Amino acid sequence: ARNEALSAERIFAATHAAEPKDSLTLHWLAKSQILLGELAWRRGENAEATTWLSHANAELAPARATQQNKDAFRLLPPEAQLFVGDVAAQRGDEAAAHAAWSVAEQQLREGSKPPTFDHLDLLVRVLLAQHRDAVASPYLARLKASGYVPLYPWQDGPGSQTMAESR
Repeated sequence: ARNEALSAERIFAATHAAEPKDSLTLHWLAKSQILLGELAWRRGENAEATTWLSHANAELAPARATQQNKDAFRLLPPEAQLFVGDVAAQRGDEAAAHAAWSVAEQQLREGSKPPTFDHLDLLVRVLLAQHRDAVASPYLARLKASGYVPLYPWQDGPGSQTMAESR
């Protein structure tokens, strides 16, 4: 999967360089960089994961104001922050992990009370990573009641380690 993701990232980077105002290209470039960060995190390669997630955040930052209302874009910044927190937790830096997860939560809650349905899976993951199971519970119940089945199972109990192992 890593080699395919690297190939995709190179293609999207070249395309984005040629068409820097194309939001779809930006979306897929950032998505491929987040995927590469996640894959590195799963392998325990925190330095590589940090590099890829930093690249994704750097690509997303300038476009945040203009793209934030586009469905394809709005979940990318908090998804990147979730993995930044996961990488920090894996390194044993709980303060950095909680800071990143707090940013992700803030981004997911911007502009909508209660959070929209498309934000719930990611919000549940962020809350569970922060050991805030009670806060996540009503959102998790809403997802389960709708019949939603996540690609990666949610953690079964408190603690982000269970979630990390299930992803």
